Amino acid sequence: MNEKIKEDKERQRTGRRREPERPRGSREAQEERDKEKARIQAAYDTYKEDLQAKMARAFVSEHKKEQWFRERYVPEVRDPLRQQISEFRRGGYTQWEQDLESGTFDEFSLEGLPKNDSNGQGGL
Repeated sequence: MNEKIKEDKERQRTGRRREPERPRGSREAQEERDKEKARIQAAYDTYKEDLQAKMARAFVSEHKKEQWFRERYVPEVRDPLRQQISEFRRGGYTQWEQDLESGTFDEFSLEGLPKNDSNGQGGL
């Protein structure tokens, strides 16, 4: 494709006539189309990778100073925060286990209603 464009520009510059293309068989034409499709796909894949990298760089530069971005992607901020959240969750889980073992939830049905208000079949 690029070669044809270059040839056209060269012809315009020099004033030469286009040389007639020799007739091709269907197999040769199919091979040519396949090669062209492969070149187009390779160019598109390169373009797509470059665009995604460009978009990622723009995203990072736009959000890198924001708190949510730092909490998620900066290890110096992220790791202590995750540790703090983990400790908080462990505390809640420990309290839940203690309440479960002590029977705090025994008076409630699976619907969260007190058992004496329930008819035992999920209704009131």
